Amino acid sequence: MFDIEFEKECKYDSLKIYEGSISQDKMVNQHCGKDIPANQTFSGPQIYLVFTSDRFVQRNGFKLTADIVQTTS
Repeated sequence: MFDIEFEKECKYDSLKIYEGSISQDKMVNQHCGKDIPANQTFSGPQIYLVFTSDRFVQRNGFKLTADIVQTTS
């Protein structure tokens, strides 16, 4: 499920995904609207998620599921 306010540049409500541990790291995706984002795989040890919303348009929100897989080198 993914349902947050849509604006073509995701200015008002958004889910941003960074590969790293802070928002100054590389942003790999930004999502808004109703389209369910595709599954994503990250190879680094950390990801950083930032959900931003304003108070003007209310939607149902989103559900996020994460699977953590430990691999051996």
